[in-house]
Amino acid sequence: MTEQASATKTLVVTFDAVADISSVGELHRHLCQALAVGQPVEFRARRCERMDTAVLQTVYAYHRAAKARGLPVSWSGVSPAVVDAAQRLGLAQGLGLQGNQ
Repeated sequence: MTEQASATKTLVVTFDAVADISSVGELHRHLCQALAVGQPVEFRARRCERMDTAVLQTVYAYHRAAKARGLPVSWSGVSPAVVDAAQRLGLAQGLGLQGNQ
């Protein structure tokens, strides 16, 4: 997983081929920082072949908190595997991934 701030100060989170619990601590830290300063976040998961429950739950919790504060959250390039995992967990709609497959 990599993070970078774009020219518009959006935090871009790019997931590796496998996004598992080993990356949740770092992901959580970056998302909390973005939330604290009101920074928009863009998730990129085009190459992600497996995203486990812990990662999806972390992203979901951030997504809800950001939306409640009126902060933009977006996805760019989501793999079918990520959409499928979110659907199986009942999180696809809440993550804005309905119809992305």
